[in-house]
Amino acid sequence: MVDHEDLAALVAAGRATPEEMRALGADRVREIKGNPDVPQIRVRASEPISVNEESRTISYLVSDETPDRVGDIIRVRGWDIASYKRNPVVLWAHDGKSVPPIGKANNVRRRYGPARLTADIEFAPKEAHEFADTIYQLASRGFVRATSVGFMPRETEEVDEKKREKLGLGPYGQLYTSTELMEISVVAVPANPSALQDGVKALASEGLLDSGMVARFFDTFPPTVEDANRRIRAACRSFVDFGAAQHLADSIAEPADDYAGEIKMAKPPHKTAKAPVGQKWDAASVWHAIADDYEGDAKAKRYWDIVAYRVPDADAEAQSSYKFPHHDADGKVVWRGVTAAMAALNGARGGAAGLSEKDREGVYRHLAAHYQQFEEEPPELRSMDDAEVKSPACRQEDETAEECVSRKVPEMIEEGMDEDQAVAAAHAVCEKRCDDDYKDEARLVDAVASLLEQQAEQTRATRQLVDALSDLTVRLHAPADGGARGGSEQDPEAAAPEAIEPSARDINEMIESASRGFAERVRRDLFNNNART
Repeated sequence: MVDHEDLAALVAAGRATPEEMRALGADRVREIKGNPDVPQIRVRASEPISVNEESRTISYLVSDETPDRVGDIIRVRGWDIASYKRNPVVLWAHDGKSVPPIGKANNVRRRYGPARLTADIEFAPKEAHEFADTIYQLASRGFVRATSVGFMPRETEEVDEKKREKLGLGPYGQLYTSTELMEISVVAVPANPSALQDGVKALASEGLLDSGMVARFFDTFPPTVEDANRRIRAACRSFVDFGAAQHLADSIAEPADDYAGEIKMAKPPHKTAKAPVGQKWDAASVWHAIADDYEGDAKAKRYWDIVAYRVPDADAEAQSSYKFPHHDADGKVVWRGVTAAMAALNGARGGAAGLSEKDREGVYRHLAAHYQQFEEEPPELRSMDDAEVKSPACRQEDETAEECVSRKVPEMIEEGMDEDQAVAAAHAVCEKRCDDDYKDEARLVDAVASLLEQQAEQTRATRQLVDALSDLTVRLHAPADGGARGGSEQDPEAAAPEAIEPSARDINEMIESASRGFAERVRRDLFNNNART
């Protein structure tokens, strides 16, 4: 009988043979490779880009857009490297338990022309870590040539047979369009065991390797393909943590959801990748991104991915069929989105209108699980009779403008606004007193909604502009024939400057600057609208 968990571990490790993947079936292989809760490991063997013996640093190409040994392609633009760069340790063969990290990865970056992900691996000094020195000596002389990345899949692209053949994906390959880098390892697989043994003995005879460390290295090196598969499977299972044996088989055997029409009501609790805690929440922008980029069942799936509830028997492709969004367009759960959804569930904006108590409890359990992900205590679920009622959108009697703003800002943030938006809108509503000339609150609410919609469009347009500028930079530095281009009349042999993607910090600063400007215009326009009414 086929051990599906063992095969699944090999698939996630990028070590399964075509026969082993055939035993699981194409649908199960896709489920394993594309599951955002199952980390993946992929090995790449190549000569080092450069070796700096003074700093004990070796530069590697750790990923590019050519198919790997199991036919997968990882788009370089889709790599999320922010979290890894905060703790860029490098392991030996994914072993973070019995062997301490052997170094750290510096200058991890995405490059274009050609597209690739590179890293400068700085190995620990011999006096601090003898085993790390053994790996450095072997790697710097070309006896160990492979690196391996551990990553979380975020998005995969469905491709037709024609494009699959053109890209070289093979029958079981996946095209990853969004991934999060979790770990980088130096590995001895694939390698020629006999050549490696001869090389190690030669380095030991030169006094570059300690005999005790040589013995320890061979204890960790798989001498045969079968042993290599066994060890990489064990490392992957430890890294992936599949849990109980039956759990994976059950999750693979039956599709979790039928996006075309069977998803109804509250989504069961789950855990997904988290966006940074401070990430702003813009539900309108997320809805627009999905509506613009997806159609049919794919759109229904993406809508369902970002929410906690779907209206029973409603049109699966209609945005109005989905409630309580709290994930961004990349599928990551956003803290401010979770709090806004919980506020809506407890009565804000009438978000829970039409839900039964059972449905409300189901949505609450789903959102409460995300509160726990962020290590926060979820608020109590209020009964419909105790549902929150918004305070008046105007300055009350005996209330100063500052007191009014302090009262309205938290409410507006809970409604899903960013802080700058909330402050601007609160100042606008608090400029008027709750008198007879200012009772048409619906007009103000409509104005706020319209202006915030424009802000979402502007944010999206800014992101598109940044992407376009990045692509233009790549094209300016890339020759028409795909080769290197550079030089000038003064120095015709000069190499072309390499196109490097703008940093996330630069992009965020551009977007936040545009958003702050728009928030101020929101405040000014609301004031002008109020003056006219």
